[in-house]
Amino acid sequence: MRSDVIELPEGVSKEKADQLEVAEARLNEGARLMAATGCEAMWPTGFSVCGRILDAYRQVGGQLSWLGPPKSNELTNPDGVGKRSEFVGGAIYWHPDTGAYAVTLDGLRQWGTLNWESGPLGYPTSGPMDTNYPLTQRQTFQGGDNYYNPLTGGAVWGDIKQRYEELGGSNHAIGIPITNELPSGTEYFYNNFSNGTISWRNDRQTRFMYLATQRVWDALGRETGRLGFPEADETPEVSGLFHVVNFAERGVIAWNGILGARELYGDVYSLWLQYQNTDTPLGWPIPSLTSLNESLEQEFTRGVVLGSGDALTWIPDDEERSLEDFLPIGSSGSSSSSQEMTLFSQRAQYVDCKNLPDLDEQRKTENNIEKNGGPIKKEYSSRGFPTEFRFVVRKGHYDRYRNEGWGYLKNYCKHNFANHAMAE
Repeated sequence: MRSDVIELPEGVSKEKADQLEVAEARLNEGARLMAATGCEAMWPTGFSVCGRILDAYRQVGGQLSWLGPPKSNELTNPDGVGKRSEFVGGAIYWHPDTGAYAVTLDGLRQWGTLNWESGPLGYPTSGPMDTNYPLTQRQTFQGGDNYYNPLTGGAVWGDIKQRYEELGGSNHAIGIPITNELPSGTEYFYNNFSNGTISWRNDRQTRFMYLATQRVWDALGRETGRLGFPEADETPEVSGLFHVVNFAERGVIAWNGILGARELYGDVYSLWLQYQNTDTPLGWPIPSLTSLNESLEQEFTRGVVLGSGDALTWIPDDEERSLEDFLPIGSSGSSSSSQEMTLFSQRAQYVDCKNLPDLDEQRKTENNIEKNGGPIKKEYSSRGFPTEFRFVVRKGHYDRYRNEGWGYLKNYCKHNFANHAMAE
């Protein structure tokens, strides 16, 4: 009997399976498809598969395929027209306008986020197809394409689907959809992908950008935020190294392959534009956690812009620094104390001045550690930074790299000296 060599589904006993195998043989003797009903009773569960769904089931491989045995008889869908049969490993859906196609369990899960055939995708028009992404499949539907794997899923349709296909689909660097189409305000819709986003505006324009620039844009409110809808797609100045997303007069997001992305807007953007096509350009902006609002410090590869309120000043370097100059010690490229300050002054620390620790105790502890040449120096060494470099304001320990120490707290909370980078 088949039950002697094939593992049975949970809840099906060997005795029941053997009885059904005998009944199946009698029922389907000769022609496998019963002329009267167009259905076939399937071993080992005993449910019947019918008509076009039965044809599709046989093409996939029947009970021994990834679908496995049926777990329901044929069901009528909520629209009153389409039919489906459910199986251990998925389902087959049929509609007179599309035919019958199998859907995997992962495909059903993702399709279900859009209310199955009642949603924007409608009925499947193909079976599952492998993509160039591991474990990820694509399936076409009446209204668009469904992408899914065991961890993520997303569907594209309309103008965003058309643009995605023009870019090359999953073969493009933007990756595979990881969300369905989502609204942003009243004028915009977008899909997020594994390496970026495509945005649609109600005049049917679409724009795309990659993940690094998207994260900055997301933080600023995307289409409805400070920068608004992009004027153009992300544009490579040097492909894979320097990219720009232009937002017209509102600003830009600049990205480079070593340091990441940074937005420029307002007066600092105007200053950057002013120098871009001169003999002394500011260069590329260095990513920073410091806000462009209020007191401002923005590093560029050729200098730093400092200011507050309506006043800005540019302090240029004698020569342009390469991007490798901004890497931490221990990674590829060179480094120096000024570069370390650049990196670690950006680690903003928000201090609750009403609930400070005991500064005297902290001072004593830090002094003892320094006298013994112990953990603080070891910690710095493990991070790859020189132990002798300190930035001290008044008397008190001040860790310029991490904005820590009782001297830092004293200046921040007592003297309102919040932007220590201005002291440079």
